[in-house]
Amino acid sequence: MNNTFRLVLIGIFVAQSLVLYIIEGLLPVPFIAPGAKLGLANLITVIALYTLPKKKMSP
Repeated sequence: MNNTFRLVLIGIFVAQSLVLYIIEGLLPVPFIAPGAKLGLANLITVIALYTLPKKKMSP
């Protein structure tokens, strides 16, 4: 995977996480403790962990 493509893909994942975070803040969730959130932005993090290839560390 090209470094530029990887950087763009990470940027897209960050943008999607931010959008979900903002939408999640607008949703009223009265049945959960005050201040608790659903954690929808974490879904994008998990998808990114599975989608992006593991980078080999140089010794």
